[in-house]
Amino acid sequence: KLGGNQPRLVVLQQYGMSTHVPPGAIGTAVMLNGSPDQMLVLGFEHPDHRPAGLAEGETKQHGPAGNFALFKANGDVEIVCGGGAKIILKGGEIILDGIVRIGGADASTPASMQGTLDSAGHTDVGGFATKVFLK
Repeated sequence: KLGGNQPRLVVLQQYGMSTHVPPGAIGTAVMLNGSPDQMLVLGFEHPDHRPAGLAEGETKQHGPAGNFALFKANGDVEIVCGGGAKIILKGGEIILDGIVRIGGADASTPASMQGTLDSAGHTDVGGFATKVFLK
């Protein structure tokens, strides 16, 4: 158990990145100066949660709920929430897939194209952005 009875056990992590690995994760332990009182643990991963199918040069940060950030070899970036919402940055475009709330989590006013009158049967209602809300 990490850190439990060994207060000098150090888990090496990159600056700006932190993780709490799940039970069953594996890593490499190094004894500094050959002393078990000075253990350094690094390189954790979990075989059941290891990303598969990455292309050469790709990097994927992932969490336990299906959420991830994928930095693709072609320069695109995909950020996916465990609930399915996506942000894709691709060739100068920002692609949003899911409900978008601009201005805060409580944004509820539907956004619409210029010229759309209303949703009460008037013309041009096809322009309503049904998944975009403003505050």
